[in-house]
Amino acid sequence: SDVCSSDLKTLKLRYYNKLGANFDVSEDSPKGDAKEDPPVPKVAIVTLVHNGLSLTKEFLDALNRNTSYPFDLYFVDNGSTDGTSSYLSQVTGRQAIRLDRNGGVAKGRNVGAERALKDPYVRYVCFLDNDTIVSQDWLQKMVGAMDEHREIGIMGPLSSSATGAQNVACQYGDKDVATEVAKRTPAIVEVEEIDRFCMLVRADVLGR
Repeated sequence: SDVCSSDLKTLKLRYYNKLGANFDVSEDSPKGDAKEDPPVPKVAIVTLVHNGLSLTKEFLDALNRNTSYPFDLYFVDNGSTDGTSSYLSQVTGRQAIRLDRNGGVAKGRNVGAERALKDPYVRYVCFLDNDTIVSQDWLQKMVGAMDEHREIGIMGPLSSSATGAQNVACQYGDKDVATEVAKRTPAIVEVEEIDRFCMLVRADVLGR
């Protein structure tokens, strides 16, 4: 053949590129310097606990079952004495952020958010109470709405136990509210205050 080896390599790469592959045909490209796709921007879920281990177990079960979007979970233990911290370390593989005493919700959330925002790939922080039972794909829907509406800094979901406009208990009677809410198409409604049981907040709003 009259085609030299370097020309043959280039032709092969061009052929694969036509098939949709992404190769660099430059001979000057240093080996091992290929850029990898960055990890998918994720959500840091910050959850405070103070005893109430049975609630936390139910919370974790629903969270793992109904959450498909990438997330990291940061537990802040506000001085539990019922074995909560050791349990969380066993089931999550991560040591809970333990405070010596119950310093309140604001302090606990600030400590959790500060730790979570050290991860440069965290796009959102979700403050989520441990007595919350999340519905199917709850986080994916909220993140999708926030990505679409860049002007929104904080978002909260509907719930049977929320206050104000987020409460939908009366809409479903005896039906399972979580199941019914999961069926709904996400809608944006501007409110004056978000119920604090679940708040999805942009990282840059928190000072990233």
